[in-house]
Amino acid sequence: MDFDSAARMVRESADSIRKQTKKDVAPKYCVVLGSGLTAVTEALIAGAEHLRLFYQNIQHFRPCTMSGHRGALVLSGDLAILEGRGHPYEERSAHELAHHVRTLGWLGCRSFILTNATGSLLPDLFPGSIALVEDHFCLPTGLDPTVGVLDKDNPDETRLMRSEFLDAQRLYHPKFLEQAEACAIELGIPAPRRVRYGIIQVGRRYETPAEIDFGRRVGIETVGMSLVTETLAIKAMGANTLAINGISNWAVGIEAALDGHPLTHKSVTDVMEELVAPQLSRLIPALVGRSTTPVPI
Repeated sequence: MDFDSAARMVRESADSIRKQTKKDVAPKYCVVLGSGLTAVTEALIAGAEHLRLFYQNIQHFRPCTMSGHRGALVLSGDLAILEGRGHPYEERSAHELAHHVRTLGWLGCRSFILTNATGSLLPDLFPGSIALVEDHFCLPTGLDPTVGVLDKDNPDETRLMRSEFLDAQRLYHPKFLEQAEACAIELGIPAPRRVRYGIIQVGRRYETPAEIDFGRRVGIETVGMSLVTETLAIKAMGANTLAINGISNWAVGIEAALDGHPLTHKSVTDVMEELVAPQLSRLIPALVGRSTTPVPI
């Protein structure tokens, strides 16, 4: 898919959302909820008036196929919540993976909080804890939404890609990271550590011990199946990202892990629902409630 097609589809999705809300939509924050985190929505809307649009009712929004992802957009005041996302193992291109956050950026959102389930490569980063992504490493090809022919004279295309080449430094906004750390301390949530997150493989499987060993050697501290494509697309639009890893398990081969113990999607979502969601149900509303919004850099 080229940028012209991607921009057309984003514009049509934004128009589809506007038509269904019957009013101007201009969210300030967008929160993307990963596996097992749907309950965080209730803490974010806190009984306020809201509208839920299921992805299949929004033009060009592919439905979620995995359990733990409701597959809906919730709009409440200046907040948008994406309850679930697509993944590379569902045979989605980089432009498809970026489509939902690009649509919210098109509608005016400038600050994004991304969440996902991840495995820990650190023996002292326990399942049930949270971590803040400071940088990332992506080994597989095909996940970069900045790939494609770009017509810099086309205003729609340049809304998705503001410069011919993206400066990928500070993808995860330093001020956003500081705000998250301060909020966690104020709320009595165990201080989340900053980590280097990585994607090592894109299949419908978990990593092999050899892949995890490679990840450790190149400095990866948490591993997962999402975030990277969305973060690059958000930065390319000139918006800000905070990414929060929910630690659902130790990666295979880590000393603290039970080697040979089967890792399943249910075991991942159980930890996210029972241990991670309660923390994020306190932390993210506090972040969204802060009056200061990071300035794009």
